[in-house]
Amino acid sequence: MRVHNYLEEIVERLTDNFADRTPEFCGCEQCKADIAAMVLSKMPPAYASTAVGHAIRSVTVEQPAIQAKAMVEVIQAAEKISANPHH
Repeated sequence: MRVHNYLEEIVERLTDNFADRTPEFCGCEQCKADIAAMVLSKMPPAYASTAVGHAIRSVTVEQPAIQAKAMVEVIQAAEKISANPHH
């Protein structure tokens, strides 16, 4: 059985894009992992374990409202991590 949280992919992509476009943000792997952990703990998961569930979730997480909410969370988490990095 394969269980997958599709939101992890979205958060990783948004965090990478944010780090690439924001030179004042550290962008190291530790800071990006800290952001992802903060964001994923605040947003509802998008788990799937069946073929139908995988198809539905992969489309659902691409909705603009979910993308926008995730981006807001990434920015807020980045501000907190930048103020107190773990490296």
